[in-house]
Amino acid sequence: MRIVYLNSFWSTNIGNAFIDYGNWALLEALKVKFEHLESLSLFSTQNFKVHKALLDQADLLLVGGMTLNPWFLRIIKPLKKIPLGILGGGMSSYSSSEVRETKRLLKEWNCKVLITRDKPSFEHFKDCFEHSKLGVDSGFFVAKVFSFDSKLPIGKVYVDMEGEGLRTCHDLFHAKSNCFVSSNPRDYLWIYSSASEVHSVRIHGSVPALAY
Repeated sequence: MRIVYLNSFWSTNIGNAFIDYGNWALLEALKVKFEHLESLSLFSTQNFKVHKALLDQADLLLVGGMTLNPWFLRIIKPLKKIPLGILGGGMSSYSSSEVRETKRLLKEWNCKVLITRDKPSFEHFKDCFEHSKLGVDSGFFVAKVFSFDSKLPIGKVYVDMEGEGLRTCHDLFHAKSNCFVSSNPRDYLWIYSSASEVHSVRIHGSVPALAY
């Protein structure tokens, strides 16, 4: 079986990298052989054409994170001939309209595997997939990928919010001048693993902090 993992776009949310690395760690722990498309941007379906040779041979397409929503499913619609698996999946707004439209779009796919990051997502979509399990956010597994022998001299960290301490921004395109920003997810994880406290309005500021 040829499995292809489709990564999310990291530049607008470095937290997507934590999800992807967590999922890769999970698959490797399970000794599942897979190929991943690290260069893929969800904002351009032209990338699907670039990787057409690989995608045409795929027996299973794996995606992760905030994937149980109409916006995401419409973007990957060109790939709907490939059986679908979702790891650590969750919704966006968790509204009734989102659930309804997502279910409608999932009917266009051959939905094989679902592991959700939360109970509401599991309850809403467990019957849409051949195999479904309630899991956790994939970002919790980043510590299996990145370990640090030393700690940075950091106290409190504030993720995309105001505070008296180091401020980080997860969106590379909209970072303020007084915020730490990097295109390398390891930089953020070293900071969060070193901090005495992490304050965050983003789930993927909180999850990696708890992982360490």
